[in-house]
Amino acid sequence: MSAVDLARKAGVSKRSLVRIEACKPVELETSMRVQKALEQEGIEFVPETETKGPGVFVRKGQVRKVGFQIGD
Repeated sequence: MSAVDLARKAGVSKRSLVRIEACKPVELETSMRVQKALEQEGIEFVPETETKGPGVFVRKGQVRKVGFQIGD
């Protein structure tokens, strides 16, 4: 999935994705829209625990479907 496709699916600007990638602040609504769009594509967000940091999983069978590069 290209960054443009993700931005469109999430209803956010490509610039917002660039900010997220750079760990710069964005509105909570923006980050939630991106998370929801990624979840619909098979990404599972995993919360932080006492022993492990936060992370993501890709649902089995979704590996080739998911992935984007900001440079697209």
